[in-house]
Amino acid sequence: MFNKNKNQKGFMMVELIVISAVLMIIVIAASYVAKKSIEVSSRTLHTMQAGFLLEEGAEVMRVLRDTNFDNVDPAIEGSSNQYLTLVSGTWSLVDAPQTNGIFTRIINIYPVYRDSTTADIVTSGGSLDIGTSKITITVSWPEGTETLSKSLSFYLSDLF
Repeated sequence: MFNKNKNQKGFMMVELIVISAVLMIIVIAASYVAKKSIEVSSRTLHTMQAGFLLEEGAEVMRVLRDTNFDNVDPAIEGSSNQYLTLVSGTWSLVDAPQTNGIFTRIINIYPVYRDSTTADIVTSGGSLDIGTSKITITVSWPEGTETLSKSLSFYLSDLF
């Protein structure tokens, strides 16, 4: 009987080691899932914020167009990267990089060319349409070890 009790003590020790190993695996897996969940949530939040900054940039460009089309004239397209800044309640484009938290929003203004027969916008050839500009807004931000970005392109015409 003494030997049986000694074997039971040894078996209990093995059970404790197995239970400890299983619990450690569960804790490690749970912490990995929590870490990944936080990373995905952070990336989703930043992507949504970038989308809002793109929308805001498009609205500001429309306001600048409505104020004076020269604000979005392709003539200022020569300096490839423009940045939006708000000074005393007035939006304007500047050459100096502007950041909003971790986000950088870049505005590029391109001339638009149209086919002389169909008046369709073309990527090469055609005649310059001085009343239309192509706007590309790009928002970029650091995410971990990489830099992510979202872009929005649209056309603005001189309506007034």
